Amino acid sequence: VEIKGVSFAIKAIPRLLQQFPEAKLHIAGSGPEETVLRQLVTQLDLDHSIIFRGVLGHALLAGEYQSAALSVFPSCGNEGLGLVICEALGF
Repeated sequence: VEIKGVSFAIKAIPRLLQQFPEAKLHIAGSGPEETVLRQLVTQLDLDHSIIFRGVLGHALLAGEYQSAALSVFPSCGNEGLGLVICEALGF
């Protein structure tokens, strides 16, 4: 959903790639903004750097967090400490 701020993470990738050209952003989950986000990725020519993983089960999600160099939790609302951050810390 828009309040998750995923578009901000996507828009930050070109700047990140300047210093880390091999960086990849994995986006887990699905929702009503997915089509718009996919279009943004294509518009910014980032299809090679951004991977939509879809809905992941607990074990696959744990693997994503454990293999990541870092995790990003953008937010553009008053969500505060979102549940997804707590889940990530548990892995």
